[in-house]
Amino acid sequence: MDKLTVVVGSGRWWRNIAGGFLGTMLGTSAYMVYHNKLGQLPINVSFFWFSLFATIAAFFFPARLARQEKNHGRLGFDLWVESLRVGRIWIFLAAITQVLYFYCLLTSLQVAQSGVIMTVLVLQMLNPLFFVLAGYKWLGHYCQRWSYYVLGFILTTGGVFLYKYSPLGIDRFRLFDEITVLMLFVMIFDIANSITRAKHNQQHGVDALQTARSIQVIMTVCGLAWMLLGPLRLPTGEEFLALLFIGFVPTAYGSILKNRAQDSLGIPLSSSIANLRPFAALLLGAIPGTWLSNEAGLFTGRHWLGMVMALAGLLVVAWLAKPQPPGNRT
Repeated sequence: MDKLTVVVGSGRWWRNIAGGFLGTMLGTSAYMVYHNKLGQLPINVSFFWFSLFATIAAFFFPARLARQEKNHGRLGFDLWVESLRVGRIWIFLAAITQVLYFYCLLTSLQVAQSGVIMTVLVLQMLNPLFFVLAGYKWLGHYCQRWSYYVLGFILTTGGVFLYKYSPLGIDRFRLFDEITVLMLFVMIFDIANSITRAKHNQQHGVDALQTARSIQVIMTVCGLAWMLLGPLRLPTGEEFLALLFIGFVPTAYGSILKNRAQDSLGIPLSSSIANLRPFAALLLGAIPGTWLSNEAGLFTGRHWLGMVMALAGLLVVAWLAKPQPPGNRT
């Protein structure tokens, strides 16, 4: 089989972790900016515009950050064209699952519920638990200590449950409300997207930058078709700036950094880093202004305890259960 080899760059593990957390910080900003500034814009319109901006950003991503050893300073368009020769089915599936992921995620961020941003972020802390199982089944991953995985699972699910069902403008208990159902679909499509991307990388060695470019192009085409189906309206000046920010910063640069960390560290560890989003949101929320507001002032002690429990569970899974990609098996 013809295999495209793009040098990803070895680097040190701490650089990959730092890159993954930086990508998480950038990605988290999109939740807040979208909810605060684009909540009244039709989803199909916002999806097209930030997908278009993300596509432009992906093709101008600095080559030195991509760490392609023989291609410093090149825009890399020819590398992207070459990458299209292999693994087209995985690229297509990754793009479609990412479109569905964004549809459910953006819909959830438009739900009128107090503290919706943090609720969405905390519910996504469940994702790494199921990434481990999905990686075990479809990618050949393994877990060194399954007993610790069970402990981490209990801690994380218990923490998320405690956070979600602490009083915050909720008049009655509902196990599966609108946000919970939407976030279940977000998790399914997020896992499917990560699996298809990992398959693409495993089988063809295509760098995360080139894969991101292909996915963004397909997303933009899908977004254009979706936007033309309506409802249709032009963004205001501030909405346009918010779309520009989301397209360039979290959707393009943030996802490239996050996906590179995934290729280097494997899905289990990188997904645990990526799902530190609630704490990244707390850091970003300290920045003055309305764009990054997160309603953290509404929290009670039970909310804080729930987040800490969930984080403790993720750390147990990542550092004690030690899920690993197949190449790390000793």
